[in-house]
Amino acid sequence: MRGNRIKFELYEQETSDWADWIKSNLPFVGIDAPSEEVCLLIAAKSVGLAQQVLRISKHLPASLRTTLIEAAILHQCWKRQVELHKRKSRIVGSAHQLVIPHLDAVAILHRHSSVAYTVEASDSHRYLVTFPLRGNETTLATQVLCGQVAREIGLPIRPSSLIFLGKRIALNAGIRSDCHISCLSKETFCPLADRLCCLGSRECEVLEIKESGRPDLPLSPKTFHHMVGRMVFDYWVLNSVSEVPTFRNVSGRAEPIFGEFSHCLMGGDWPDFLRATIREQVPRSELVSRIRSYQQLEAWIRRIEDVNLDSVAELVVKLPSYWYGGRPTLLSSVIAKLGERRRDLRGVIHHLVRKGHFPNLSKAAQWEGVLAAQTSVLGEIRNVRKLR
Repeated sequence: MRGNRIKFELYEQETSDWADWIKSNLPFVGIDAPSEEVCLLIAAKSVGLAQQVLRISKHLPASLRTTLIEAAILHQCWKRQVELHKRKSRIVGSAHQLVIPHLDAVAILHRHSSVAYTVEASDSHRYLVTFPLRGNETTLATQVLCGQVAREIGLPIRPSSLIFLGKRIALNAGIRSDCHISCLSKETFCPLADRLCCLGSRECEVLEIKESGRPDLPLSPKTFHHMVGRMVFDYWVLNSVSEVPTFRNVSGRAEPIFGEFSHCLMGGDWPDFLRATIREQVPRSELVSRIRSYQQLEAWIRRIEDVNLDSVAELVVKLPSYWYGGRPTLLSSVIAKLGERRRDLRGVIHHLVRKGHFPNLSKAAQWEGVLAAQTSVLGEIRNVRKLR
């Protein structure tokens, strides 16, 4: 364990040095240097690439390693400039953007627990807000990161916002004493505006669930498809506690809507998530008995493969830094791990099939999974050969 900690500290130091290199050298070639957090993400990804190449090749001279890291940095910065140019050229409002709205709390309406309140926000909607607490530094970042990724693959997600709670409103509601905000970092109350930054999930009308476990309205044809998507998503991000779905009325039909992601990434324990393998235990969903074709799972695997994790990382790194422990390099490692688990996702599914996780998956469907996993591995081998 001590050896691993020393390695990670050296990794963080080298990443910091390369981030300084980015800020010092990019302006000389006419490229605007990104923010400090984004510089750290780019540097961490480049150093990680060099480590991967070393593991593959078994030998990487220092000069070649330096050139590789510089090339990786410049390539990422070039891609970022291209993306920024594309965004500027789009018609405002025509594209779905990776942004989180910023709203002010107008009034506190209800207390649910010492860390969760319902507030009315400046957009006139009600939000269930969660406060950042010491000892759970990555909970809110986990919620935003996994919620955004779930939205990107097409799952119906509750809208979320950054909710700024004025100090006067907080004190009048007794939040300082109830939530032990005094134990938080000094950064919790924004020093300029004297506001507490919380994560808000918009409340919406949901359908009552009958004793049978079903909502009053007939289920939407999309319900099963979305529930399967959430299940595959949970395998990918290692959600430790399955969310009990809530349903909303969509054109007279009951459709699920999701909003709980704080148990993802192994309960928000990022170091534990970084050590995870494809054989990690996952919650057993009631849906597994209804999976009869590998294609029911493959459709969502392909959606996951299309997610731009770099854009999601840039979104999360702009959150208050104490939401992820003030460690952007750790955040970068988590994003890289999500990329690794995405490449291994068919292998994860195949492992669950072999364990009998899907009791009604036919033999033919099991072979579909095996072939898909083998195809994925062959693709990775081809990529490795190209690197060589």
